[in-house]
Order: sequence, then structure tokens, then C-alpha cells
Amino acid sequence: MGDEALGVYDRLYQILPGKPQKLFLLIGANDVSHDLSTDSIVSLITQVVDKITSGSPQTRLYLQSLLPINESFGRYQRLTGKTYQFPEINQRLEALATQRGITFVNLYPLFTEPETDILRKELTNDGLHLTEEGYRIWSKALKPYL
Repeated sequence: MGDEALGVYDRLYQILPGKPQKLFLLIGANDVSHDLSTDSIVSLITQVVDKITSGSPQTRLYLQSLLPINESFGRYQRLTGKTYQFPEINQRLEALATQRGITFVNLYPLFTEPETDILRKELTNDGLHLTEEGYRIWSKALKPYL
């Protein structure tokens, strides 16, 4: 099982004392699989963001959008019927970033089928995790922020 927002929050004590120059945060998909509401997930991510910005104010935080999923693979039953939740969360995360004065990196449209909210089949083998090509797209998108 992957990580969730609360797990990241609970481990920030391991990272923040080092006062990292930059921190890239992408969390939330596994929270969706735990049947949490959009409000709950955004609230948990907000707690993580606030702990980072208060615990290491000089760290430049980059809040990344959730990546899309593709339910047609049928691999992750806990995500079935939840594709709609990902763009909702991303809209709220973008607003959070604006409100907190941090950088929002919208990766989502780079990975979706045109005019849909579905992860492109060629970028995944299981409907959730990226292939090597998916990671190339992601790293290229982050390069300007490094």
C-alpha cells in the first residue's frame, strides 16, 4: 500500500530540520482509495503544506497536482468510480497554492487522454503507476523548477 497525506505529515520531522532548499509534494491518490471525501483529502494536504511552510519557511514548496488514473485496467478496485475526484482535488489544491503563495505545478493535463480526465493508456501498465515514458514527461515538467 502506498503512502497517504497523514503518513507524510507524520514523517515531516525527518525532513524539515534539514531546511531543504526545495520540496516537491505530490500526495492524495491513496487517500482517494481510502474513501475519503474531497474536502477531507484537501484538508489533510493543507495540514501537510502548513506544517512545511511553518516548520521550514525558507523552503520553496512546489505543490504538484494529482495525476489522473485509468479505471479500465480494473486493477485498483478501491479507485473504481473515483476518476471524477481527481480534477476536483486538483482545483482545490491550485486554490490552496494561490492562497498560501506557493507554486502549483499542474501535471494533470500532461497525462490525460484529450478532452477527458483519464490517464493515457500508454503511460501506465496498471491504471495508476507511470511507465518509463510517464516518468520522462513528469521529469521534463519539473525541470524548470529545479
